[in-house]
Amino acid sequence: MANEPETMPAFEALLALTAERGWQGLAMTDIARRCHWPMAKLCQNFGSKWAILAAYFDQIDTELLQEDLADPDSSVRDRLFEALMFRFDRMAPHKEGLHAVLRSAVFDPTLWPCGLQRMMHSCGLSLEAAGISSGGLAGRIKIKGLLAVYLATMRVWLEDDSAGLEKTMAALDQGLGRLDGLAELLFRRRPLDPPS
Repeated sequence: MANEPETMPAFEALLALTAERGWQGLAMTDIARRCHWPMAKLCQNFGSKWAILAAYFDQIDTELLQEDLADPDSSVRDRLFEALMFRFDRMAPHKEGLHAVLRSAVFDPTLWPCGLQRMMHSCGLSLEAAGISSGGLAGRIKIKGLLAVYLATMRVWLEDDSAGLEKTMAALDQGLGRLDGLAELLFRRRPLDPPS
């Protein structure tokens, strides 16, 4: 990540250990040892391993919002494509760890709902970064629609080992196409790409 935060060692340690051992049974002491931090420092910054993971996604959110995606000359669909591909690019160094987290979510009754809520938050910020309001009932529907595209594309991304991520980009483009059609159906006057 550009301009790596001081907390990056904790992110790296958590995701590397999760890739090696899985999420279950991973203790904060293991993470502190891996990142060479005193336990007191780790717990002062993060109350739990979930808090470390949430902060990792917060960092990606912050970096996304620093990008200039709301270009009025580009289509909304293109901006959303760029926003989600930005996320996959930033997560790429930690793909194995994130894959392990998702596999562990099946067995952790708290991880999946917390993670889903966190991803909805990120999707809302992705909409805003692309110049689309995420507020109100309509915004909630847009967030859920984008989340469905994000999750479906993530499944492809996790298995995509091509250098150019062609399969991931194709899946994302297809998903956004379906979302575009749904938006036009639900918001007749407001498809993803507003009429000129």
